[in-house]
Amino acid sequence: MENVRYSTACVKTSKPPVTFMRAPGVLCCAYFMEHIFHEAARKMNLNQLQLRTDNLIEAGFVDMFGRTEIGNRVKTNFNQIISEVDLPKQIQQVDQFNRENEYRKQGWSVTPFKYRWSNEITTGGIRIVIGRFDGSVWVSNYGTEMGQGQHTRVAQVIAGKGLSQIFL
Repeated sequence: MENVRYSTACVKTSKPPVTFMRAPGVLCCAYFMEHIFHEAARKMNLNQLQLRTDNLIEAGFVDMFGRTEIGNRVKTNFNQIISEVDLPKQIQQVDQFNRENEYRKQGWSVTPFKYRWSNEITTGGIRIVIGRFDGSVWVSNYGTEMGQGQHTRVAQVIAGKGLSQIFL
């Protein structure tokens, strides 16, 4: 963007960098996609694992933000996980258990998920405005605080070591 400058900084926090649910709605979207794959495979009599593998992001894929996927990280990682846990064997065991048990059932699921991360000012990061008469600073951060210490990291970036002047 013309006339826009930004910089990044690394900070420390006592919270883990990732949490169970990184942003609101992510879990719902993952469940919805799982349901679509499950129903599509069932209604078209397809192998669920093969359906998932055939629909993974590949090199050249352009996402809704106009970014082109470079390489085949998603497919490579997915295939590595499938191989390491010997998923085909586990699927056979689940199928056998379900045939032998009328009321108790088991299931399996592997959900490939690529979380888009960016530090661009328009799609993520922090916006800082200094314009008040008293010299105060207004900070807008494009994340959701869900216990992972996001507000603490923003305050550290703004204040350096002088957190006593920061009010959240």
